[in-house]
Amino acid sequence: TPTPSPSPSPAPTTGAWTPCDPTSGWKCGESSSGNSACNGQQIAWGSGNDGEVICPAGTIVSESMCQGKNDDSVQTKEIRVIIVPDSTSFSNSVSFRARSTLYCKFSCNKLFCGADGCGWAKCEPGNITNIDKIEFKVYNSFGSLVYSATINAKNSFSWNGTNNSGKKLNSGTYGYRATVYLTNGKSYISQDIIKIQ
Repeated sequence: TPTPSPSPSPAPTTGAWTPCDPTSGWKCGESSSGNSACNGQQIAWGSGNDGEVICPAGTIVSESMCQGKNDDSVQTKEIRVIIVPDSTSFSNSVSFRARSTLYCKFSCNKLFCGADGCGWAKCEPGNITNIDKIEFKVYNSFGSLVYSATINAKNSFSWNGTNNSGKKLNSGTYGYRATVYLTNGKSYISQDIIKIQ
């Protein structure tokens, strides 16, 4: 039974996200001029030493970089596919969509590490075309499986808040776990909570 954990959110327009041009020598936490738009997210050690830059629906990562500064170094850089709901709260049905992301993981060689890790991704129009299947599971607050489905070769699907017998679930908070399997043999897990109103 998974323990739901917060998923990254799409790039906000303010805060740690910074417009950048990947060809201009952009550095984490700085703005630079240029016509190529991308999103940068500073990854804070306070909430872990990794993070993701999520491209908007209908776009895919075309260029990307993970950057460590000061006492941080890049341990892993990977383009991933995750499953994200259109809304975290719904009453009738909710759509889930595959999203292209840049995943960065950093390591630090000191006892106390600053929020120095950063990643940026240039998102261009495009579709994710290498999904083999998605396994989708929903758990109630007691950790019991209440719904499961396998979706083959699709980038999106909907769930109407019912169990496997077709009965509408009670209002409340549930945990979901979506495992996306790609045609290249890789798989990625997305999990979070979702509320039925």
